[in-house]
Order: sequence, then C-alpha cells, then structure tokens
Amino acid sequence: MSHLNKIFYLGPPASGSLNDAAIVPTYNTTSGPVTDTLAALESHPSLVETSSFPVTIVHSLLTSCTAPSDVSKITKVYSKSQALHQCSASLSSLLPDASLIPVTSTSSGLRMALSSCNVSDGVFAAAVCNRAMVDVVEGARVLRENVNDDVDGNVTTFKCYRVS
Repeated sequence: MSHLNKIFYLGPPASGSLNDAAIVPTYNTTSGPVTDTLAALESHPSLVETSSFPVTIVHSLLTSCTAPSDVSKITKVYSKSQALHQCSASLSSLLPDASLIPVTSTSSGLRMALSSCNVSDGVFAAAVCNRAMVDVVEGARVLRENVNDDVDGNVTTFKCYRVS
C-alpha cells in the first residue's frame, strides 16, 4: 500500500451507520490522542485495523472577511480543539486578544468563521484549517499560512479500519 501525502475531508465528523471501511485520525505528535475518534472506535468492536500511515499537518488561518489585511483585527478564531492546540503559541503571538472557539471540526470552524464576519460591527473571524479549503469554499481566503507551532513535526497518524 502506498502512503498518502495529504488527506482532505471537508464534511462534518462521521456519525450514524457504519460503512465497510474507515480512515480516521488517532494520534497527533503535537496534541496527543484524538480522543473523540478513539471513543467512537471503542463503540464499534467489529472494526479491525488494517493499516496506518502518517500525514504531516499544516494549518493556515483562513477568513472570508475582506477588511482585515491586518490579522490583528481578527477577534474570533474557530477550529477543532486539536487544531487550536497545535497552533496555540502562533495564535497567541499573532492574535493575543482573539477568542479561540473550539468546534466539532476544522471545516465547521471555517463555516462558522465565514458566517461570523460582520465588518460593519467590527467582527472579524477566522478559522484554523488546511489552506486547500480556499479552493473548495467560496469566499474563503488565506490570511497566514503555516500557523501551526511545529511546522515540520506536526504529524497525525491515520488508521484504516474495516468491518470484521
């Protein structure tokens, strides 16, 4: 099996019925175990691990707000808690006064940021996610690339499972 270099998932966290196979993040070198995934795996004892592979994770700061070319105007940053943790030092330095708001996934964080920008009220929101989202989400643009704290060593282990 060849290892994948990049994985793009743009939907909400998987839930509901079990399919034939799953590829899920289980561990990150910066933020540790992906606890929500591990909890979900425990509730499905019929899953059997078939393989695993590492993926280097690179986060960017994205927004739809047109006004703030100056990132210091960002007042809210949405993302999955693991992504916020993986970027905490960078975000603290870049945006010391911004509220970091954990949501269910990086893609839902981008949706929240896109719907939260209100330039007339001075509300400038952003999301931490993969820069590839600008290619698929209308209105999204990159404010800063590579905002994770450990640019070279932020690696997530993904595991593949099948139903036994």
